[in-house]
Amino acid sequence: MTPLLLALALPPGAGVLSVVLSRHPRAATWTAVAGAVSGCILGLMVAFQTLFGRAPADVRLPWNVPYGEFHLGIDPLSAVFLVAIFG
Repeated sequence: MTPLLLALALPPGAGVLSVVLSRHPRAATWTAVAGAVSGCILGLMVAFQTLFGRAPADVRLPWNVPYGEFHLGIDPLSAVFLVAIFG
């Protein structure tokens, strides 16, 4: 899995796991916080790499719909906005 997809999947995944752990409030809280913080740190790393000259991150997956594929990418302009969101 690419770092971009991992950064986007970590916070919701940790949220689901914290709901599963809801009988243990301390563990649920730490799981949610760890998932959110790690996802944001990974997202910031991808955004800064894109801003400072690395090739833009993108993901292309085949998809059975007319006209194309699933394409998710970051260019320098969107990296600026992702720094604000993940920060």
